[in-house]
Amino acid sequence: MKKEDIELFKIATKKDIGLLMKVINTPSFKETINKEELKEILTNIKNNNDIYKTFFKKLMEMKKDNDLLINILDESDKVLIINEYEKTIEEEKKKKIEEQKIKEQEIIEKRKTTVNYTGAIIKENQKESVLNNTEIKDFLLKNNIIDWDFEKYLHHLTINLGKVKESYKDYMDKDIDLNIVAIGIINETDEKGKNKQAIALKVSNKNISNNETPHITIAVGPNGKPNHSNDIKEWKKINDFKIKAIVKEVNMNGDIIKSPLDIIKAVNLSYQEKNNILKKEKIRVIK
Repeated sequence: MKKEDIELFKIATKKDIGLLMKVINTPSFKETINKEELKEILTNIKNNNDIYKTFFKKLMEMKKDNDLLINILDESDKVLIINEYEKTIEEEKKKKIEEQKIKEQEIIEKRKTTVNYTGAIIKENQKESVLNNTEIKDFLLKNNIIDWDFEKYLHHLTINLGKVKESYKDYMDKDIDLNIVAIGIINETDEKGKNKQAIALKVSNKNISNNETPHITIAVGPNGKPNHSNDIKEWKKINDFKIKAIVKEVNMNGDIIKSPLDIIKAVNLSYQEKNNILKKEKIRVIK
């Protein structure tokens, strides 16, 4: 190896990985380095962990090109370098896995705080009255609804996508009655060959939703999606009945996002103290 290359290499091993790689890639380094020079280099760089690992990795890459290790190292040295290389690769894999976990956790946390939609969430004790409604049961039997999924649905009426819009803010955190007036179904294939399968209840409340026809999806077919309810054109009138719901924002995971009101309600304070905080923050008082 040329004297000037050795000197440059010694400088590089102490200060600059980029310069180190430049020297390693020179033809004179690849072609003329000998065992003694290599051992001296390894001694020089051993205290610099990053450069040490980088150099081992580069040696292994060079081995693939011209059998550098075979030519200049004895067996014990080869085992050392190969082990160090494999350890470096393993550490890089672990680092990538950890970075991926961090990214995934960031996505999870973002999904928790990102509002997917604002909706009137059906209260659990109201669902049985819907599914036991005689007219609804007859409608399902008539349409031969057997393997459709009811469990995930009958959950909410969508008010608007994203955070609550200004025109609906007065509804937030309030209990409301949804007036059910009709039931409808879509079970067809569109022009692109995709199935649309959904059943929904039509709601007559005025100014409650951005949807042209406010509705509650109660089931979807095996190939259906909840938003297929938006394409229902024909509705069968049924005897009106009401179900109770509460207006909330829902995150990307389908979980209700706790409002300041929910958080303050859970705090161990007196009724008056809670309402004083709410008034100060311009949030409606607890009833």
